[in-house]
Amino acid sequence: MPLNSVAAPQSVAGEVRLLPEPAKTGGMPLMQALSLRRSTREFSTRRIPDQVLGELLWAAYGVNRPSGDRTAPCWRHIVVIDVYAAMADGLWLYDPKRHALVANPAGDIREATGRQDFRRSRP
Repeated sequence: MPLNSVAAPQSVAGEVRLLPEPAKTGGMPLMQALSLRRSTREFSTRRIPDQVLGELLWAAYGVNRPSGDRTAPCWRHIVVIDVYAAMADGLWLYDPKRHALVANPAGDIREATGRQDFRRSRP
């Protein structure tokens, strides 16, 4: 199904969507996770739950210390990385300080995010 045929409600530029707090305890031990890691080209059409999305974004670049430092390193506290989520309801910028998504006016850009065929068939 082409992306333009999906009737997903579109975000409004500047709209803020707070994410659930990430679970920072428990889970699978790192070495076990690495031993089970594999690549796949099979993708679900189901939406990623906000809890999972929030945990992925927090792991990528969330605030993990009271000083405001992040899960990813930076040089001399110079923050030069932005993390985006391209979804059916638009392009969202991850705001690590608020642990929230902020809508970007670009809209649904998923078809422009790569060359793989699966990006065209996602709701």
